[in-house]
Amino acid sequence: MILRNQLISKKYLFFIFLVCLSIFSSKWILSYVFFSDDLSLKIIFDTPSDGYFYYAHLKALSLFDFNNSFDISVHDLKNISLPFATLLFPSILYSLIGFYSLIILELVFTYFYILIFFLLMRQVEFKEINALCCSLLIIALPSILALMNLENVVYINVISQFFDLRFPRPFLINIVFYFFIFYLFKLNNKEIFTYRNFIIVSLILSYSLASFYYFFFIQALALIIYIIHQNKFKNFFYAKNLKYLFVFSIFFLFFLLPFIYFLVTSEPDYNERFNLLDLNFERKKILIFYLLQKLSSFKFLIIFFLITTLTVFSNYKKIKFFDYINILYYLFISSIVAPFLFIIISNKTGIVYHFINLIVLTTFIY
Repeated sequence: MILRNQLISKKYLFFIFLVCLSIFSSKWILSYVFFSDDLSLKIIFDTPSDGYFYYAHLKALSLFDFNNSFDISVHDLKNISLPFATLLFPSILYSLIGFYSLIILELVFTYFYILIFFLLMRQVEFKEINALCCSLLIIALPSILALMNLENVVYINVISQFFDLRFPRPFLINIVFYFFIFYLFKLNNKEIFTYRNFIIVSLILSYSLASFYYFFFIQALALIIYIIHQNKFKNFFYAKNLKYLFVFSIFFLFFLLPFIYFLVTSEPDYNERFNLLDLNFERKKILIFYLLQKLSSFKFLIIFFLITTLTVFSNYKKIKFFDYINILYYLFISSIVAPFLFIIISNKTGIVYHFINLIVLTTFIY
């Protein structure tokens, strides 16, 4: 599909691979030249932030050992809760080739990150060379911010989440969010009701829910707004289209089964260790008040007004790619509504500040 629509030529597919291989090789060659550590230590020490904590989850999934207490006096524990969807493919690789799997994942996903940024740029008709340069700039942005000592500045540090090697998030998860944006771009003004579209969307949403539910709520809301704005929401209730909803539901639930299993059978103490707390009425009120306080700040209201004005203006003037601007605006609005929706319907919560970070992220994307 991508080659057929001339978004990228075979030559640039090869160029992207060479660039990716150069970035990847320079890191690991220098690591082997200057440090004589074992491969496992290299990977652990080179993993950004606290990502190495999740290697225990990776190994547990590769061994199908989900309730090991590592204490001979503690037995009959429930399962650890883990991001099954994110770790499934890495765990298979790990069971086959050990720590080398993490090196291969770094190469493969770096390639896909550059490729998806490239395709997004090409979607708005950047020339291939310009799209490649912009993609590499996005990849290099976290390092540039670090060199300028800006990586810890409030809000600016969220930009580093565009591309980050921290395992498993955002490295193995954010790319699905970018692909979701790209897929909405591709769907624009095209027929939505096909089995292919509903299966792909079900895969994206189930992966996001099972990996990083913050993205799921934003994606689901953005998709609903997109469908309503395309005046196709009423079409869902046509008898001929119910089969697509049925297919979506089957695939969505099927890919969520492992997530549901670990959710139901997870060890309460282990969940508390990962800040999963009961969300009672009082806590809901506190969180909603906190969000309202943040979103009613003068700075945010100015940003909201500017983004909304730009979107209305682009639609009024029908400027080029105004449909794509609308899609980015749907994501921005959805990132604002998503935390309220989650707090209202959920009886548990994890770390809430991720919702705030994603509002910042969608603002920068816009």
